Amino acid sequence: MERGLVEALEILTEHGPPQVAAALKADGPRMLAEHRRLDRGFEKRIRQRWGTALDLYYMIAVACQEVGAEGYQEANQCDEGSESERALLEAMSGLQARACRQSLEVLSLLETGFPKAAHAVSRSMHEGAVVASVLTEYGSTPEHADIGTRFLLFDHITNLMDAEEYQRYAERLKHEPFTDQEMAALRTTKAEVLERFPDLDRKMGWAGDLPGLRKRTFEELEVIAGIDHLRPYYTWASHEVHAYPKGVRLNQSGLDGDLWKLAGRTNAGLADPAQGALIALNQVTASMLTVPGVASPSRIVASRATMALLDEAREEFARIERELADERTLTVW
Repeated sequence: MERGLVEALEILTEHGPPQVAAALKADGPRMLAEHRRLDRGFEKRIRQRWGTALDLYYMIAVACQEVGAEGYQEANQCDEGSESERALLEAMSGLQARACRQSLEVLSLLETGFPKAAHAVSRSMHEGAVVASVLTEYGSTPEHADIGTRFLLFDHITNLMDAEEYQRYAERLKHEPFTDQEMAALRTTKAEVLERFPDLDRKMGWAGDLPGLRKRTFEELEVIAGIDHLRPYYTWASHEVHAYPKGVRLNQSGLDGDLWKLAGRTNAGLADPAQGALIALNQVTASMLTVPGVASPSRIVASRATMALLDEAREEFARIERELADERTLTVW
């Protein structure tokens, strides 16, 4: 009897999965069509509820995108400026472009009912805002004028570290490892960088010896940037990034104790990630406008206009969130 059961289970585990997979594939078109129909309906209802706030968000994102692109193009065409100023321009334009892209990623996630994933992206945007503020704050001082150059060259330190990590696992991953020549080239580049900046090969080495940077932590950078008051929001968003118990507990949605574990979309919780992303985007854009050659009267006006729209958007997101709770119309899908 016991042996017969074991044999039956062996047959089931051998032949069952392929049969179930085949059945799933056969039913796939119908199932996917049904779910896509439901998804479209859910996204339509999000638009009906949150549309005014999402439109304000989009306006700000597009305006910041245009300010950054135009400012970089104009400044980049100028042949004047020291190496440090050129490096600062490249570093800041890179950070601002990345913030613009991330702001649109947040928007897409909000429009499709994934505010918690949007919160994780807004966390990354806050990090960019902190670094941008530090770069522009100290890049204009004689004693730290090379911070933009240091920031760009620090990439070579990280690049070698990533390559060495890849080498350790390439065989297990069944990937082609880097050649000895490629690894030697990376080490040579790092050595050349360290000849110029010997202290670059340490934690946050691009920041050099900024005042207040003793333990070389991100919290210290926030203080240096003057936006450490936003740390509670950063910590809140971090729970969606890390696989810790609080993140699991927060992966719920509901009202008055009637909670669901989120395994899909929700129409609630859009305000926090939207506000965090917009604040970070405006901070990075404002920092970029302090780089020599980037600012112009029209871009300064546009930046200040986005600040005004930011306040309006934050209020609108908060209003809709309160309205949603008061009407008890929270849904998940």
